Amino acid sequence: MRFVIVSASIPIPPSDGCSVMPLKLSPLHLIIAVCIAHVLSMSSMFAFVALIDVFEAAWGISQTESGLISGVFFVGYIGGGLLLVTRTDSIDPKRIYLFSTGIAALSAVGFGLIASGLVSALILHAVLGFALAGSYMPGLKCLTDKLEGARQSRAVAIYTSSFGVGTAISYFLAGRLNTVLGWEMTFILLSAGSVLAFLIVLIVVPPIDRERTPVRTSHSFDFMPVLRARRCMAYIICYLGHNWELFGFRSRRLVQFRQRLPVRRKPLPGSSALLPCRPALSATRSRSVSAVAAGC
Repeated sequence: MRFVIVSASIPIPPSDGCSVMPLKLSPLHLIIAVCIAHVLSMSSMFAFVALIDVFEAAWGISQTESGLISGVFFVGYIGGGLLLVTRTDSIDPKRIYLFSTGIAALSAVGFGLIASGLVSALILHAVLGFALAGSYMPGLKCLTDKLEGARQSRAVAIYTSSFGVGTAISYFLAGRLNTVLGWEMTFILLSAGSVLAFLIVLIVVPPIDRERTPVRTSHSFDFMPVLRARRCMAYIICYLGHNWELFGFRSRRLVQFRQRLPVRRKPLPGSSALLPCRPALSATRSRSVSAVAAGC
């Protein structure tokens, strides 16, 4: 009987959704690893927005249609929040994270290979937003379930701030890669970020400790307790206004800002990421100086 009790206390490998034994990291290293994974997982998330004027010219779509493609990303995000984030109380968030980053990689590759107009872009961009919802908050829960006290609050602050870093890197990489390889290959290459995020979380995040972490038994779509909490609703409404402003700015104002910049030559395709052209000009000037010097 003693042997049976001991053997029953051994965690079953399938419970964490994988058979890989995670590394044992310190809390600081775990926070750094998960934040890096989060930044990598966002590599393809804002590529369309960074190249929105490129798609308008390539597909012949209007600004209204490009706005629909940009906005449907957040429709997918809301759907992912309802279907995936609410399940983190009953399912190991690591499993949801791995599923979502896999979906993100596939949708980014699909965008590069399949997207050819309004309808296909709407579908694939919505799936990309769905995947972001399944990696952003579940990734945070992967941290908060493993940390306690001051470390937990600091991890929340660091992780959420890395969202802005991931957004900036997505803009930068999309614009830079597009100038060299075109938007199709850009999306395919940016999918590697989601693959790397998948591998990092797979290796470094331990499975959930079900003895320490309470499992929610109520229905995931029972919103009445939240609606009755007036203080909670006040925070939600304020956060709604914050997101409305923030993502509205990120979805369109970037391109409008770039278009208002004074330019003396035709801008490079994909310059939506606000990349300066000075390095290219400096290289051209250096070659011209070298040619003159050689002639002398």
